[in-house]
Parts: sequence; C-alpha cells; structure tokens
Amino acid sequence: AQALSSDDPKVNFTQEEGLYITYYYHGLVETIYTAYNNILTYAHKHNYQLEGYFFEKLLVNEIVVESEENFITELCVKIKTSTELQGMRELLHFVTML
Repeated sequence: AQALSSDDPKVNFTQEEGLYITYYYHGLVETIYTAYNNILTYAHKHNYQLEGYFFEKLLVNEIVVESEENFITELCVKIKTSTELQGMRELLHFVTML
C-alpha cells in the first residue's frame, strides 16, 4: 500500500471561504438521507440557493463510541449570498440531533 501524500488535494482539502448551512446529524449512515432532506427543506424555506457540493465530516465514529447509532456527522453546503450578506464571514448553524 502506498502512503498518502499531504500534497494530494484529496488528503489536504480546504473549503473555500463563504456562508454555509451546517447540520449535525446523529445516527446511522444508512439514514443520513434524512439530514440532507432537512437541509434542502431549510434552504428552500429561507430562499437560499445552494452552491457546489455537500461536505461530510464524521466527528464521532467507532473509535469514540461503540454503536453506529451514536455517530455524529457534520454536513455543510455553501450557499449563494445576496448583496447585503456578502460581507459576512460567519457560518449558519442549523443544528438538529435526531
């Protein structure tokens, strides 16, 4: 097996600056689609346009907890901003623990 290089963009990735919807999902990977549905509903309700890809970061996994039911995954997606929001550098946090 070949070691990963820190020069590889798949290993060393930085999200671009901007405004994001961030959602913390607590539960099985098999039902994470509910988190995506909640993000899409939230974005639609608040008239946000999504830009680019969703990012998933597993924060709590089998190394920390015994059961997959206790996994915590951070999901985020960049949103397009209106002119009055372009100067903001904060993250929108939409936190729900299922």
